[in-house]
Amino acid sequence: MNSALQEHPQHAALKQDQLAWLKARDRCAADAACITEAYQQRLNQLQGGSSLSWAGVFELPGTGSLAIYPVLATPQANAANDAANANAPAPTRYRVSMQTAEPKTARWSCEWHGEAHLLPASATLPKRLQLLMPGAMPVALSLQADGSLEIANDAAAQAAADSLCGNGGSFAFRYRRSSAAR
Repeated sequence: MNSALQEHPQHAALKQDQLAWLKARDRCAADAACITEAYQQRLNQLQGGSSLSWAGVFELPGTGSLAIYPVLATPQANAANDAANANAPAPTRYRVSMQTAEPKTARWSCEWHGEAHLLPASATLPKRLQLLMPGAMPVALSLQADGSLEIANDAAAQAAADSLCGNGGSFAFRYRRSSAAR
């Protein structure tokens, strides 16, 4: 594994999430039905199925992509806990990896890895994720009716892009769910 990734602050958190899921899966022992269910649930979570519509890979062809995955509570991987898993609340924290670049001349590029928190819907605003970027105001990401994700080009997004991307860069776009993620 590349040493830059190992040193990244999110690496330890991602590793912890993976190990928690593996530990829960291992509780299935040799129960094939339990193992199958554990993998199906995990794939569903990571690909944005069921109530996790935020999760998955989203792309703006030629410009960039967002990968969003839930920070899960310790999963319970056995048949006795299926009802508990089905009724578990949707996650409120997500890991995000974002890369964008100017598509024609590559005069700027932008890369960010971090965390986002789910903001509740209000009477005037839909549910949104708040991207927590160091040294910048939080940036809102909204889920559109067509399943795409949009980062509005507002003052917070522009300030963060100025800091992260340089030379007029941006990540304020509408990203469509990648067909490869399904």
